[in-house]
Parts: sequence; C-alpha cells; structure tokens
Amino acid sequence: MSWWIYQRQSYSLLKPFFWAGLTVKLLAGIGVAVLYQYYYKEGDVFYIFQQGVLLKQLLIESPLDFWNFPHTGKELHEYYFGAFKDLNSRVIFFSKIVAVSNLLTANNLFLTSLWFSFISFLGFWYLANVLVRLFPQTSVALFLSFFLLPSVVFWSSGLLKESLICGFICLTIGLVLDVLHFQNKPFRIFVKLLGVACLLWLSWKIKYYYVAILIPVLFSYFVVYQCNKKYSLSFIKQVGLYFFCFISGILLASLSNPNFSLDYFLIAIKDSYDTMIETTDADNMIFFMDFDGSFMNLVRNIPTAIFASLFEPLVWETEKNWLKILVGAENIFIYSLLFFATPPSLKVGKHSLLLLSCLLYIFFLASFLAFTTPSIGTLVRYKVAFLPFWSYLITFKVRFTFFERIFYK
Repeated sequence: MSWWIYQRQSYSLLKPFFWAGLTVKLLAGIGVAVLYQYYYKEGDVFYIFQQGVLLKQLLIESPLDFWNFPHTGKELHEYYFGAFKDLNSRVIFFSKIVAVSNLLTANNLFLTSLWFSFISFLGFWYLANVLVRLFPQTSVALFLSFFLLPSVVFWSSGLLKESLICGFICLTIGLVLDVLHFQNKPFRIFVKLLGVACLLWLSWKIKYYYVAILIPVLFSYFVVYQCNKKYSLSFIKQVGLYFFCFISGILLASLSNPNFSLDYFLIAIKDSYDTMIETTDADNMIFFMDFDGSFMNLVRNIPTAIFASLFEPLVWETEKNWLKILVGAENIFIYSLLFFATPPSLKVGKHSLLLLSCLLYIFFLASFLAFTTPSIGTLVRYKVAFLPFWSYLITFKVRFTFFERIFYK
C-alpha cells in the first residue's frame, strides 16, 4: 500500500520526504507499544487492546452482537470470561475499531500499532500535500511540523485515540481545503464532502470535543470562502461574516446538546479541575487564579490556559522527569526557530482567512484542553491535535537550507 501511494506522488513537492516520514511514523508506533509495555506496564493502550481482543472474538461469533455491543440483551459473562471495566460509549467504539484491526494482525499489539500509525500518516500526508500546493515554499516546514516533530509524531502514532483522531482531523481539513481551493469534478466534490461527513462522525464517536471546536471553524471558513468567491467581500466583511457564522454555530451546538450548554460546560470544568487537584502532583498541575467555575473567572484565566498549552512544560521546571525534559527541550527548539523566520507582512493576503481559522482552532482547543485537563503530562499528549498547526505557523517563513540540500539535491 505504501509503495502504491508513493507511486502516485509524481507531482508532489513532498515526494522526497515520503519514506522518511513514513518510517519515522511507523517506528513511533512501535515506540508507543514499547513505552507502555516495558515502562508504564499498564495504561489505556493495554486496556483498549485487550478489549479489542475480546470484541474480535465476538465479531467472529456474532457480527450483529458485535455491532450492538454492549446493548445486546445478554450479560457480559455469556460471551466470555471476565468483563469490561469501562462501558463508556467512546471507549467501546474505539475498542471495536481495534477489534477489526486485530482481525488483520492476529491480536498482535505491535502490528496493530503499525496499522494505526499508517492510517494516521495517511491523514497527515494528505493535508500536507494540500497545504504544499497552497504554499509551495513551505515544504520543509511541513515536513518538520507534521512528520518530524517528536511530540507530534509520537503521540499521534500507535494504539492511541489521538493516533486516529489526528489522522482523521488532518484528512478532514485536507478534503475541505481541496474542495474549496482546487478544481474538482462535481462527483469528486460529492465524494470528498461525503468523506468529510464520515470522518467527522468517526471523530465525534472517538473524541467529540476536538470535533466540537473543529466544526464551527470549518463551517465558518467554508461559508465565508464561498460568499467571497461570489460577491468579492472586503476583508473586514469577511471577518464579520466569519465570526457571525462561528458564534451562530456554537450557539446552535449548545442548544442542540445539553452537554454543550455554558452552565454544563462550567460545571464540568470545575469538577474536572477539583478532581485533578486531588489526584495530580503539584509540579504537574496547571493552577488557575481563584478558579471558582464562574464564566468571568474562566475568561480571566484564558491567558494562563493558553500559555500552559503552548509553552508548558518549561524545561527548568521538569525536576528530572526525562519525558518532560524532552518536551521542554522540544518547546525551546520550536520557539527558537522564530529568530530565523522572515518578519511577517501586515498586508492582507488571499489566505488571511485561512490563517484566522487556524489561529482560532489552535487557541480555542489549547484553552479548552488546559481547562479540562489541567495536568501537564496529560496535556502533552492531548495537544497533539493542534501542535503541528502551531509549529507550522511558527516555521512558515523559515528557510531550511540544510534540509533542502538533503532532500532536493
């Protein structure tokens, strides 16, 4: 499959990076399995995999019960010995995906990790190829941000929810940009938009809060881009229409689902924060100023939340934790690249709306994750959903002459 995909990259500026990016991604998938098997020796990777093994057996015995599980009218012990510890719908759905993969891998953790890494790579690769067509001068920046940055590569690989969700998010964004910015036949547009709908549904079933932020951003960009294409709106009007669509989308979402209402959202954040304080070490905790769960207090703490998501962990605050030291060093490397970037132009360009969408997605998701998961260690893993985009913005105007000489000789 990899060779077939590589052969179809004849006109891609990223073709020289294909095998390097894929190799790093697959090795990272093996690394995730090794980390959980020999270092943590427990965790959701093992738990999800074991659920996948049990559900694979159910899939072979009764596909209908597999589809309806756990709502089959039977007790768990009627299928096999033991029971699931967690019947959360998102956990079960992800376990079913693992079960299907286990059919191909004969219940091998490492082979299943490779398949998940490969699927994630395809999503990243598709979006990167769309972006390099829009911004041809950024091929090396894309390779660095999407396929070489350690946190991005590692935490979006292997048997993790983030592996699939990040691949799906990238593929979704890539399909939307492809439909809007490039010529497509009507049938291809239909197929791609249908693919977007399926990917959003899958992502929603796995981790809905990533999608809850992504959908308003994509919807607003899609509407404004189409309106500007037809009526040639000024940039101010585009921004005004964009925020109207964005706010309207959030309000409609809050009315359609009680879980997205502001009151429920504030209560959930406060409960999560209180639980984290009790269960998380102080040196691994993000502390918010006088956090009482009120809306105004939430607004006052947004800068703290964004700073924690974008800059934590600080390398001098890691206290000899080797994983956090590596992430802290990675942060220093990313932000040091700003000194080599060409100063940004203040001129409004044709892709300014795309930049606005990217920034909104990053800052909304960054603040949301910090509030709901105020544990620095966990946040390092969860923020992989926006980190490649943030890194890409930072490195957008950096010339990587060294890499260019290697891959474009």
